Amino acid sequence: PLRSASRVLGWRIEGASTDVVVLALRAWVGLTARVVVALDDGTVTVASFVRYSGPAKLLARAVWAATIPLHERILPHLLTSAARRIAQEYATNGCA
Repeated sequence: PLRSASRVLGWRIEGASTDVVVLALRAWVGLTARVVVALDDGTVTVASFVRYSGPAKLLARAVWAATIPLHERILPHLLTSAARRIAQEYATNGCA
């Protein structure tokens, strides 16, 4: 699902703390991607990690190359959505 307590825009929330969020996506073409967002003294750092595997890894590389412009365009929205979800979860669970 695109939206749930454990997903942001279809990306699974793989891990979260007060200062780091890890989002993960596994695609049928043999592409696994993770976006790590870290907050430190008001500075946000974002890193994307992509792995190609399996017999279709050349196709996976082509798919990733084609999606980079979209990735760059939606990343700000993805980060905002992740921050809201994590804040809601912490507020609901009574965590700081």
